[in-house]
Amino acid sequence: MAFQLPRLSQSTSSYLQPFLTQVVNLVQEYDRLHAENQQLKANTKDASFEVQQDIDFDDEILQERCNLEDVVPMQCVSVVPQDPQVGEHFGDEECKVHFESPLRTLSGIPEVSYEGTGQADMGKKGPVMGQAVFQNSSDMKQAVRAELMKDGGYDVKMYYKQSGLFQKIARHPWFENITMFIIGIYAMWMAVDTDLNRAEVILQADAVFFVAEQIFCLYFFVELVIRFLAFKAKRNCLRDAWFVFDFLLVITMVLETWVMTAVLLVTGAGTSSGLLSNASILRLARLMRLSRLFRMARLLRMVPELLILVKAIAAAMRSVGFTLLLLVIVLYVFGIGFTQLLRGSLVGSDTFPGVFLSMQSLFLHGTLLDSISDLVADFITQEQYLALALLYAFLILSAITIANMLIGVICEVITAVAAAEKEAIQITWVKETLNRVMGCTDENFDGKLQKSEFFMIAQDKDAVRALKELGVDVFTLIDFADMIFEEPGEDAGESGEAELSFADFMEVILQFRGTNMATVKDMVDLRKWFTLQYRQMLKSDLEEILVGKVDADASRTAKKGLRTSLWTHRWSPSTEVPGASVNL
Repeated sequence: MAFQLPRLSQSTSSYLQPFLTQVVNLVQEYDRLHAENQQLKANTKDASFEVQQDIDFDDEILQERCNLEDVVPMQCVSVVPQDPQVGEHFGDEECKVHFESPLRTLSGIPEVSYEGTGQADMGKKGPVMGQAVFQNSSDMKQAVRAELMKDGGYDVKMYYKQSGLFQKIARHPWFENITMFIIGIYAMWMAVDTDLNRAEVILQADAVFFVAEQIFCLYFFVELVIRFLAFKAKRNCLRDAWFVFDFLLVITMVLETWVMTAVLLVTGAGTSSGLLSNASILRLARLMRLSRLFRMARLLRMVPELLILVKAIAAAMRSVGFTLLLLVIVLYVFGIGFTQLLRGSLVGSDTFPGVFLSMQSLFLHGTLLDSISDLVADFITQEQYLALALLYAFLILSAITIANMLIGVICEVITAVAAAEKEAIQITWVKETLNRVMGCTDENFDGKLQKSEFFMIAQDKDAVRALKELGVDVFTLIDFADMIFEEPGEDAGESGEAELSFADFMEVILQFRGTNMATVKDMVDLRKWFTLQYRQMLKSDLEEILVGKVDADASRTAKKGLRTSLWTHRWSPSTEVPGASVNL
């Protein structure tokens, strides 16, 4: 409804014109505010509905993921996000999200990786490798971390009693040092005994050899008994591989030194015409004496470098086995070729008479390069040029390619094992240091770490030195203390602060190492954390909007850039020149 201002006299108009102009402006502003209010209500209603849909959708995905992780922790699960351009159902195969592992990070998000459908289908149809052929240093480091983080790592002393004489002796470092010293003396004594002692059994040996064997046998027997009596539950001794190994060696030593000697003395068969004339008894005695050589394996514990090499040999068994299998296949193929090619010739009848003998000759001459020049000269003398060309091909494939590849595989495994062992040594040292410092700073003695206790640890010089040796940026770790100790929830202690167990704290520390490389998993964790923070801010804004507590200037200025505005219109003073008419 529009109306014209009435014509008034000049004197009256001069008094009423400003008043009527203000009335027109107020009516116009009321109309604008009413339209803004209606638009704001509509936008708020639509936005709240869409946000609630997104929240419900994310909650369903998280709940389904948790259920699947509880049932099958390591099984891949595919979830296809909804795309309005593709379809309404989750069956479209454009991008699959695989939750591969239940390993969690600071924000508690499982590892996620993206891969195309074609590759996934190809992986399902093709063979699945249960274990990698070649060892990876990062995988071995991850395995070491998981083993050390699990129940604080393995230590046989955790099965010992907490009080008593035998456990005190077994825990003392001098006990192990003396044992290693005796083993070293015994290793040198075995060489003297082998060269100078010609007796088949200990009963026929000279007095010095007899007494020495009795002393060594007695010490190793007493040492094993002390370790056995130190166990709180005796059956736990079977869990220690070194105890089982020493037990078998002591049994064979006792059988040779005491049991067999006693049997020979009781039966009176300690002469060459008696029981010792039996060849099987002599072979059994030699076998028992050879078993003493395995005791030198304990000396490897004194030299970590030798232990690394032994572990590398064990880790390289699979890779070396496949490489040797490839070599056997090549030997078999070329063995058949040389046997058929040189049949009826002199060199064929001498060196390649059959397939398996040809394989042996090729292995000795072609792979190990034993007298290879003589074999080449025989081929040239007998004008076997085709066989000579085939021999050169075998040399390139076997001696140059496969043999060097085998050396490379072993070197790669040794490097990976050395890196994993260095990782284990560093983590163990840091764990021991932090455990000691944490025991002094744990105010409530609950075995968990709070933010205040964390700052006390950060002030300890030994703890800071250990963290620096591990490659942890201590200043960054302190800066992110609020992120590490997030808002207290179920893990909150009596004081109301968030708490971390020692294993969780060590996992957090390892993630703050400067040598760590950013992965897709870290980006997914960051995106997930940002999404959760965004949702919390958005829900908070919606609550403020619905109750009418919105500060249009301060709220948006403080949170600018973190979220998109729910509405596009803003009320602003009118810039129009007041006219003579207004629409009602």
